[in-house]
Amino acid sequence: MLIMEYADSGTLREYLKGNFKKLTWNNKFKMAHQLACAVLHLHEENIIHRDLNSKNVFVHQSTIKLADYGIKESVSSAGVVQYVDPKKFTGNKYSLNEKSDIYSIGVLLWEISSDRLPFESKSKYFLIVNIPKGLREVPIPNTPEDYENIYTDCWKHEPDDRPTIQVVVSRLKVLISNNTTKHWTPISNSSHSLHNNLKKDMVERIAASPYKIYDIVQGIATLPYKIYDENKKQKVLDYLKDHYVTSKEIFDWLLNNQNHPNSFLVLGDFYYLGIATKVNKKMAYNFYEKAGDGYDGLSVAQYNLGFICENDKLFDTFKAMYWYNKSAKQGNHEARESFYRIRSSSSNTISASSIDKFDDMRVFFP
Repeated sequence: MLIMEYADSGTLREYLKGNFKKLTWNNKFKMAHQLACAVLHLHEENIIHRDLNSKNVFVHQSTIKLADYGIKESVSSAGVVQYVDPKKFTGNKYSLNEKSDIYSIGVLLWEISSDRLPFESKSKYFLIVNIPKGLREVPIPNTPEDYENIYTDCWKHEPDDRPTIQVVVSRLKVLISNNTTKHWTPISNSSHSLHNNLKKDMVERIAASPYKIYDIVQGIATLPYKIYDENKKQKVLDYLKDHYVTSKEIFDWLLNNQNHPNSFLVLGDFYYLGIATKVNKKMAYNFYEKAGDGYDGLSVAQYNLGFICENDKLFDTFKAMYWYNKSAKQGNHEARESFYRIRSSSSNTISASSIDKFDDMRVFFP
């Protein structure tokens, strides 16, 4: 029998959900510092946690407590995918280690700053494929820069590039002691000049850093809205506004950086919705196809392709089924429902250009 200490505030996820609006940045810094100190104690005892996530970190009387450590190792049991060292997904021979815990801490520090589960709307398969390629959550607007730098250093892809737990603890301690950072000061309605200066500074900082633009593109790709959702275009524009960047800046960057599935996906969204360009559903289809084709194609792009084939006058429900089926195989339940709905219809159509696309036509018939 395993006996665990009682935690009056439940898990970290539960605590953040119930208390986030009351937390100041200093409260968040202290919570992050407690978490790092708890992991430091484990590492000093030569214990690796291997499964740090917000559902097995607990809060008791405003103090962080750890549970379920030192027992995970295989890929299938390596923990909650969002928090797992991406190196684990590139080869089964990679053994989770102290730097794996550092990666998990980075994700948890982001979660403490955002009150959101990382990549909540994404499938496990999507994350296993894309996190090793560099997919990370986007920093929350007005996050203190020093705090942001700590967790982005923690979640770097190469373990040797991540700090040790001693360095993480030290940097958080300094942050608490200083009690102020470049972007921490709240903006009141009366401080219009300060707001303009801050906005100008953030725009210059983003424009000067391709890494920031890349992060914003990843954020757009993970917005939980379908292309047929009438609110999606506005949600994308609001997201860009919150990150002090224009749609034209993102569109121009995407045109010059077509080297990642999420770049193709977001370009498809911009053409389909008419963001920073005229609506062009043919171009949208082409970019969605680049994002969705291949063995590691994006499920959301495949779903979008199915939707376009079915609904945007392409008159090719067989091709729609093809894409819905590929998306469904990655766990997209809505795609699976659409596939079987069309499959059971008695009025399906196919274009001549699609016939060569299908290896086996039997999948399209009940």
